[in-house]
Order: sequence, then C-alpha cells, then structure tokens
Amino acid sequence: MDHLAIGRVSRRVFVTGTFAALGLGAALEAPAGSVAARPRRTVLRAGTAQVKLGKRTVSTWTYNGVLPGPLIRATAGETVAVRLVNDLPAPTTVHWHGIRIDFPMDGAPGFSQTPTRPGGAFDYVFRVPDPGTHFYHSHVGTQLDRGLYGPLVVADPHEPLRYDEEFTIVLDDWLDGIKGTPDDALRRLNSSTEHDDTLRSEALGGVAAELRHPLYLVNGRPPAAPKTLTGSPRRRVRFRVINAAADTAFRVALGEHRMTITHTDGFPCSPVTVDTFIIGMGERYDFVVTLKSGAFPLVAQAEGKGGRA
Repeated sequence: MDHLAIGRVSRRVFVTGTFAALGLGAALEAPAGSVAARPRRTVLRAGTAQVKLGKRTVSTWTYNGVLPGPLIRATAGETVAVRLVNDLPAPTTVHWHGIRIDFPMDGAPGFSQTPTRPGGAFDYVFRVPDPGTHFYHSHVGTQLDRGLYGPLVVADPHEPLRYDEEFTIVLDDWLDGIKGTPDDALRRLNSSTEHDDTLRSEALGGVAAELRHPLYLVNGRPPAAPKTLTGSPRRRVRFRVINAAADTAFRVALGEHRMTITHTDGFPCSPVTVDTFIIGMGERYDFVVTLKSGAFPLVAQAEGKGGRA
C-alpha cells in the first residue's frame, strides 16, 4: 500500500446506497468545473449561535449561524466582495487563508488592519488571482477554534482536470462548550510545562499535538451524527479537503478507493496515488477518485490522538 506518510487507518463498510462517504456533514458540493457568476456581495455575520454536535448542543461563535461558515465561490481573476458584520462581544477580522491578496485586505489584526469592533462592519474587496481550494477564518486570538471559519473555492476558468462532480470537506477539532472555551484551553497549556507524551506519531516525527479534543468534526458533524454523500458508480469525483483544526493533523482515507492527489494548498502538484494521506493544520489537499459501486466511509483519523472525525 502506498501512503503519503507511514501508518494505517481503520475502516468500516456501510451499506446505504451507491456511494456513502460516512462521517461527512452537510455536503458542500457543486457541478464539476462550475464557474461562478459575476460576484455578488457576500455578508458574513460573526455572532453567537447554538450548534448541534450530535446529541450535544453548544453555544459558540459562527458565521451566519452555521458550522462551517458558508461556502464562498469565485473564479480566478474575479473580485470578491465580502462585508463582515460583527455581532460578537469582541473585535474580530477575517483572514483569507492561502490567497495572494492586497495587504490591507489580509485580516491580520494590528498589521494589515484594525480589528472590527463589536457592532461594526468592514468591507473586504480583493481580486483572487489563483484558482484553488482555500478557506477563511478569524485571525484574532482563538476565535478560529470557536467556529469562525468557512471554505473559499476559486474555480479555474480553464480547468484542465476532468471530473464529474466535487465535494468540499472541512475537518476540525472541537472543545468549545464541552471543555470550556479555546481560551481556557490555551491558559491551561501556558500555565504548565507538562505534556501528554502519548500524543505521538512516527509519521509526524514525534510529538503530534498539545492536547486531546473531545470531538473531531467533518463539515461540522461528529462521527456519531454523520450524513451521507451520494454519487453514481464510475463517476469521477473531486474532493477538496481543508484542515481548519487548531491542533490536529488528520490521516484521511476513503474506504476501498485509492486517491489520486492533484493539488496541495490550492496549487497543482505532480499526481500521486495513495491509500492514505496526512493533512496538517491549515493545509488543503485535492484528490480525485472514480467511484465504485457500494457504500464507503471517508475516515479522518486524528493523527497520534486515537480519535477520528
């Protein structure tokens, strides 16, 4: 078996239709090679929300009341216009992760902009020069870890990759509302020099993380409350995988399929076909598969932690 990193991923087979990538939340999908229309203004309203995580309901911070935030689509060369409305009790920004962007639009507090205060708004207007799989998130403190993130997909107007449909997958580690807040976790880590030495991975060269999370999510859903993506056998599907986690690398596999990696961090790479790959925090991988007949799990195992999304 070929891997991007050494290791094994446990898999189970589910029988629920022609294609089932179980463990997935609400699918973020679009026709292959679809080109966005002339961009309309998008509003991202950062605020508190009640989010259902399986049997739990937690109070957290989101964009537009959903986790992850809404999928923003554009085509390379277009201008993206997004208004941030801050309904939070704290200042915030939006950072456009992976995009070559004009400095004043980058969302880095204290560097490229002053954070938007509670009750305020800020207009992000920028050109997206490169196609690819990206995401957006708050760049203030640990706000990203509360749920302030979402996918940004930039289509190639001259897409060379042939596929029939695509799915966008956002991975995350989660503790907000279950084990306090991300700020609480950061304070605990900073107040001690001790480390859980069981959080280790040979593939990552030793230490894998700083803490275990109670939940690992795929598109805002824990493994106990999955949804199903459906497709037809022999269809060629592109998966856009984003790791929005704070402290977790994930080992990804699709049951009974080999995956051909085509893009890393938004840009094309020499294709490589693997059984599993490890995606680090903030990274993006695109892969294509030709679907078999049956039902198959998409598994994201928390590397070195023992949990999975």
